[in-house]
Amino acid sequence: MAVKIVAIRRLNPAPCQHFELTVNVDGTTRTVVIHREDVLRQLNDFEPGGYLGALVLAWLRYKLERGAKLEELVGQGVVN
Repeated sequence: MAVKIVAIRRLNPAPCQHFELTVNVDGTTRTVVIHREDVLRQLNDFEPGGYLGALVLAWLRYKLERGAKLEELVGQGVVN
């Protein structure tokens, strides 16, 4: 899987916290509008483990959806 942030653009001058985020995933580009505080709040409030817990669960879901078995994921690095 290749994930690349292509662009981040603030929608209005500061102090606006709305951003347009463009991401390319395996050759497909998508653009979304996000608010900084919404993202931070959801990651910080994520149970269990805040943003690190969210990262691990997202990684597990990605791997499992692509055919990995749970036992194959033991010992692999999530972030290098």
